[in-house]
Amino acid sequence: MSLHWFSPPVSVRTTRPGIAYQCNNVEGAAEQLLQWTKRGPKWHSAVQLCMDAMIDQVKPEVVRRAFLEAAKEEGNLVHLRPKALLLVGHEPNKEHRRLCSEAAVVELASEDH
Repeated sequence: MSLHWFSPPVSVRTTRPGIAYQCNNVEGAAEQLLQWTKRGPKWHSAVQLCMDAMIDQVKPEVVRRAFLEAAKEEGNLVHLRPKALLLVGHEPNKEHRRLCSEAAVVELASEDH
């Protein structure tokens, strides 16, 4: 079974302090939703839409919007600031750019800054 991709990713808190998950597919959204404790109306809608998308009844972009709203409802939506991922003095190459664009786990920016 292939993944159902959407873009841009939705960044959500995880159970690990200081770590966010950048979700960019329906299956990842469903996995995250099942870990959340609050299960309000937006959560229920997002779960149903994930199931519908997995059988190609709904487009992944619809799931992305519902997942984003459910993350807000849960208090798990994370707003990330861009962060330099390359070492000083190193010229970015194609591989660096690929790794940065595919990163699924990122360090959260401090709330103080």
